Amino acid sequence: MIVNKTNFYEAIDKYFIELPTEIKNITKDDFEKMFNSELANKLKYKTIIKNYGSIKISVCDFTLFGDTLLNAEGQLLWWYFQNHCEYPPINYNKTKIRNDEYSISNI
Repeated sequence: MIVNKTNFYEAIDKYFIELPTEIKNITKDDFEKMFNSELANKLKYKTIIKNYGSIKISVCDFTLFGDTLLNAEGQLLWWYFQNHCEYPPINYNKTKIRNDEYSISNI
């Protein structure tokens, strides 16, 4: 199948496997159902752990790093790139946000 912008979603429907549950509420139970499903661990998380090590999740208010979510993500990706000379594994977003410094005034 030759995929382009006109049939991109057709390819997704044809080749992607939807995980058997979805996260509907911010509860431990909903997240555990998703992350502990056989497909999620077999296809993604086990591979990531095997290749990159354990998974840690941290959160904060994105406005500390940018005025929009995309700007904050871009800023964090730029700093990651500066430290590692590559973008994070499994994240192929390249950023045009390239501030070497950003003032965090919300603290």
